[in-house]
Amino acid sequence: MWLLSVLPITRGIAPDALSYYSKEQVPRGALVTVSVRRRKVPALVLDAQDARHAKTEIKRSSFALKKIDGVLSPQFISPLLLRVADRLAEYYVSSVGAVLSDLIPPSLFKGKQIPLTPHLHHKKRDATGAGFPVPKVLQLPYQERVLRYKSIIREAFAHNISVVVVTPTRIEAEDLAEELSRGIEERVFTLTSLTSVGQFKKQWKKAEESREPIMCIGTGNILTLTRPDIGIYIVEHESSPHYKSMHRPFLDVRQVSKMFGEEGGRDVVWGDDFLRVPTLIEHKDHLAEGIVRSHVRTEPSADIKIIDMRRRDTDTTLLPIISEEGLALLTDAHLRGDRSFVYTVRKGFAPFTLCRDCGEVLSCERCDAPMVLYLSHTNKGREDRERRIFACNRCGAVRDAKTLCGTCGSWRLEMYGVGAERVVETLAEHIPKENIFLLTAENASTEKKAKDVISRWKNTHGSILVGTAAALSYLRREIIAESVIASLETLTALPDIGMNERIFRLVSYLKSITAKRLLVQTRNPDLPPLLNAKEGDGQALFRLESAERERFSYPPFSQFIKVTHVGEKGRVLKDLQALKDALPVGTASLYPAFISRVKKNFIAHLLISLPPETWPHPKLAMLLKSLSPAYTVNVDPESIL
Repeated sequence: MWLLSVLPITRGIAPDALSYYSKEQVPRGALVTVSVRRRKVPALVLDAQDARHAKTEIKRSSFALKKIDGVLSPQFISPLLLRVADRLAEYYVSSVGAVLSDLIPPSLFKGKQIPLTPHLHHKKRDATGAGFPVPKVLQLPYQERVLRYKSIIREAFAHNISVVVVTPTRIEAEDLAEELSRGIEERVFTLTSLTSVGQFKKQWKKAEESREPIMCIGTGNILTLTRPDIGIYIVEHESSPHYKSMHRPFLDVRQVSKMFGEEGGRDVVWGDDFLRVPTLIEHKDHLAEGIVRSHVRTEPSADIKIIDMRRRDTDTTLLPIISEEGLALLTDAHLRGDRSFVYTVRKGFAPFTLCRDCGEVLSCERCDAPMVLYLSHTNKGREDRERRIFACNRCGAVRDAKTLCGTCGSWRLEMYGVGAERVVETLAEHIPKENIFLLTAENASTEKKAKDVISRWKNTHGSILVGTAAALSYLRREIIAESVIASLETLTALPDIGMNERIFRLVSYLKSITAKRLLVQTRNPDLPPLLNAKEGDGQALFRLESAERERFSYPPFSQFIKVTHVGEKGRVLKDLQALKDALPVGTASLYPAFISRVKKNFIAHLLISLPPETWPHPKLAMLLKSLSPAYTVNVDPESIL
């Protein structure tokens, strides 16, 4: 008899291993059927051991072991995927089951029929790289990068090598696939979450069984494609924060790609307009390796003008939302019939509201987050009415705009900050409102709605699009006549890792898709990344950021692990201090979260800093794994706030 540890593939069951038994030996990586809650569901075999070696565990078990119902496939996932899953589970202080449940495309397990891994007929090549020069990094403008990708793919096909291209979002995958597939359409497979379940299974199976080398493009799940002839992974838009998962175990697709390359002897290419500084530091001695030298100076495009908003700060005059120069630029573009874009960091009408009597920020009653003023539309009969509400972007609490200061009871509340809805209202005083379109995560919650907004903006003469970061991915292939960044203050005020890079990328990106002029409104006109972006000088930013990271021991000069604890304030601080004192290696800082209270629970972080190359550390990993679910462990966090 064999004792099996399996991962059920079904909704409603936590991604933890369950125990079953089998009379016959079942290899690790097999797909079996098991009974869970009176349902027969597919399950992956994560581990198998002879029951004779586990008698003690079986006797101590508080439940009776069930027998598996049957074996669907003796080798459903490849040994390579299992090795990578083992390493990822160790790296992210998680279980193999949680890792695999994140990696394997969920579409494969939807519906009645599960596509079993076929017997592969391709000639298996030695895992020693592509066999021809492949660049480690491609820091080039988008169109130049696409040309390099095409060259790499065609060279790979000539050597009977398949290529996997990973993108951070579905939209980018579809756009890039359209560029790369010209002339090789029959060999290109685009697999995204929009692909129907039936079509996904059909295409996945076809991609696995094809006797010719292929290119598969999609988001992180396509890394699990089990073709032995895969020789190159291309990670496009490497700097995107969307590669980092927002839920446990907080996998980073970039790290997953790296481990697949290491375990499979495959090449990994990092591509972007401006790569992350840690990536550039890691590869600074290899920037000329392969077929292209990395560019550190962006190509000239729009003229950038920085508008110093401080000169409008007086005691009697409110700061304008859009400067005179900005209004003139957008009005001229409208009259010429050109399309323009206004970027805002924050959605809503006003990100902050202050009491003019006591100076207190109007905050959520359930958490410490500032309440954001929104314009809410209601339909009563045929009449469209507009009213203002306060909403918390953190916990979702809503309050009527007719409220008083919670500290002093004053009614003298004043709005501050630049929100997208406020920009629309300001522009509507000078330009017909039917020519102004808004695109934020709030008003375009689905891809269909967002594309509808973009379509109406493109088809309207002299139109203006006002949008947040949610709009940027839809503009990747657009050329805009004029652009305005309404404010950078929300970003410059955040003391977070990589904020200088984020500002540089934002300004450089808008510069690259703007044909004529880009105005940047800011109260900090001498900000180094802003000036670097204006000059297109990525080298200067790299020198600044790498020196700062080395000085303060930020990644990659150290390894960060952020442990977050939620609960009663006294208990949280006491528990995190005890954890800090028990650390077997490294140093740690204990501090409240940027928003330290949500739904009356206190939130604090313990940021652990380790010397490079020391993680995973066995003793520290064991300590972190022993923590209760009230703790969250995030390895390589995108933010430390």
